[in-house]
Amino acid sequence: MRYLFVLFTALLLGFSFVACDDPSTTPEPNPPTDPAEPTEPNEPSEPNEPNEPSEPTEPDEPSDPSDPTNPDDPSDPTEPGDPDDPDPTDPTDPTDPDPTDPTEPTEPTDSTGQLVLAFSPSSATVTIVDVATTQAVSLADAFESSSLDPDTDVRTDTYNLNVGLYEIQLSAQGYSDYRVQESIEEDESATLNATLNYTVANAPLSLSADGRGLLSGGAPFLWMGDTAWALFSATTNNDALLYLDDAKAKGFNVVQVFLDTIWTDNGDNAENKFGEAPFIDNDPTQLNPKYFDYVEWVVNEAGRRGLYVAIMYGGPGRGSDGRIPYRLESVEEAYAYANAVGQRLSSQTLRNNIIWINGQDWAPHRDLAFPLWRKMAEGLADGVNSVVTDDGSADYSSTFQSFHTDGCCSSSDHFNDSAWLDFNAINTWKRYFNIVKILRDDYSLTPVKPTVCV
Repeated sequence: MRYLFVLFTALLLGFSFVACDDPSTTPEPNPPTDPAEPTEPNEPSEPNEPNEPSEPTEPDEPSDPSDPTNPDDPSDPTEPGDPDDPDPTDPTDPTDPDPTDPTEPTEPTDSTGQLVLAFSPSSATVTIVDVATTQAVSLADAFESSSLDPDTDVRTDTYNLNVGLYEIQLSAQGYSDYRVQESIEEDESATLNATLNYTVANAPLSLSADGRGLLSGGAPFLWMGDTAWALFSATTNNDALLYLDDAKAKGFNVVQVFLDTIWTDNGDNAENKFGEAPFIDNDPTQLNPKYFDYVEWVVNEAGRRGLYVAIMYGGPGRGSDGRIPYRLESVEEAYAYANAVGQRLSSQTLRNNIIWINGQDWAPHRDLAFPLWRKMAEGLADGVNSVVTDDGSADYSSTFQSFHTDGCCSSSDHFNDSAWLDFNAINTWKRYFNIVKILRDDYSLTPVKPTVCV
């Protein structure tokens, strides 16, 4: 009986050695062995030295499976000796954030940039919308500074905005809305210049059915004109607005202006208040864009106030006036000059606001005489119609024209039968005693046309 107990105990101890020696926890040598030739479980290689076999495990010193530091514990996913360090190369490691995961939270940013917004008219309302959120930005929070140039009516606002994409919206009565998107970058300043386009214009002028009177949009129109000959040349934006508001308040509906004039103290080449001459190198066929930008602005501001602008465009035709440095020298030049002016001021809004006056205090029989003035009228109409033909004819329905003499007489003395002349004009600066007689004579003419004192 004693021998049987000893034998059973020996068998039990042997079984324990086999159960504790788990070959699944033993690293495989590199390169792997042939499956047909299994590695001896008691001779594993060192993990970091694949070419040198590790020391064999003593069979009489088995590992304790209950020891939490046991490197042979199959439930421990970490490398032996470093139980808290996850494998940085393991793509399934739950502690490794995926930078491409859209659900991964992002750090909030306080990065900002600046928007410098320069715009006219200065009365426009500004709205800034964050494109990402479609929410309007609080301008009170974003606002940093503002300035106004009274000469140009340009307001410049500076805003501090978070980095992102924004839609800038500007609106003002009498103008079309302005919308544009602008990206704000970190620590950078974005500059945006915006000019709103006019939408308000006068009704076009025309003749009554009997040819005796003027109509504005079909309603009788009584010409109440004020002369501001140097309005384009002697004013800043603020000056012009002050004058136009006053003219409107006093009941005028027409403002009479020289397109160009040397009779200011701005310079010998008819420069305006900003130092811009009307023509490049005094060539009347080459318009100075900056000068005519201001002309357009004044005309549109007048239209917003219900004022027509009678533009006298015949200055370069004063051929023998040596004070003028940009005189026309041929009828071909006359056509090219007037065509350029017509094209520059041809938008529908401007057409409705402008009355065209050929000549400029000049006797029409002087210098190149009647062919010159006729070519100017033709070139102007072609320009407004965006054509260049110079063939002796034009569609004059797009312009409303007359002629300004030197005060000797009415335009009817020379041009009453001309297709381009819509109404006659009398220069009333002298010979007042003749005005009534001239009006009576004009009234009896055929074709019938109204006469206006300019």
